[in-house]
Amino acid sequence: MKEEGGSFVEKVCIRFLGTSHGLPEKDRFCSCSLVEVGEKRYMIDAGAPVVALCVREGIDPQYISACFVTHMHGDHANGLLEFGDYMNYFRRNEPTPRFFLPEQAGVEAMLAWIKVVGGGIHRPALISAYAPGEIFSEEGFSVEARPSDHLKDRPSYSLAITAGEKRILFSGDISTSMTEFIAHAAAESWDAVVVEAAHNDLDVSAEILSVLDTRLLIVNHFSPRRNEGKFELMQKKLPFASALAFDGAVFEL
Repeated sequence: MKEEGGSFVEKVCIRFLGTSHGLPEKDRFCSCSLVEVGEKRYMIDAGAPVVALCVREGIDPQYISACFVTHMHGDHANGLLEFGDYMNYFRRNEPTPRFFLPEQAGVEAMLAWIKVVGGGIHRPALISAYAPGEIFSEEGFSVEARPSDHLKDRPSYSLAITAGEKRILFSGDISTSMTEFIAHAAAESWDAVVVEAAHNDLDVSAEILSVLDTRLLIVNHFSPRRNEGKFELMQKKLPFASALAFDGAVFEL
């Protein structure tokens, strides 16, 4: 906790475990982030290798309270399989994280995988599919799913998070035009917006993103082949602070 105005509030951080685009790079793994509120942790997307990425940062995955997946593409979801197996078999007597997936087919596939590789379901598997709207709420943390236009025939979402006294928006994957994302993102104030950079050119996107009301813009899901050198160009055009995420980066809000 830290003191603000005579009262104590929980410290809120965003920790990036994996920051690459659709494929891992030499120094970047696929999309996986943690929002940390005091001692509690919540995972946003689960690109592989989730368990190894946590261990590399000195974090035991069993103490992650919940995992939220923005859409069921492998670079955002393949780590669910190892995470589920880890909790089902190796940590079967420990607290159970909750998993929130955007498709019921993903829930069924994850359960089937856990059963096969673990020799059965050894503990209750708290895995559920979600729809637009508030999908999770507990003291000090809530998540709202907002449809994105990344996928045309399957659900994909941006996630609006209230963490302690902070407001954070994860874009998930979005369209090149960012039309649907900007429509809702620009209508609110944020402490941090995490935006992907695998499906758009950062120097061009700067003008679109400049309408946001945020203290900090963090670029994630970075594709060097598409955006090498363009982040610096984008920074010069934005009216607020910005940063490029990398594996292991931590931002305190």
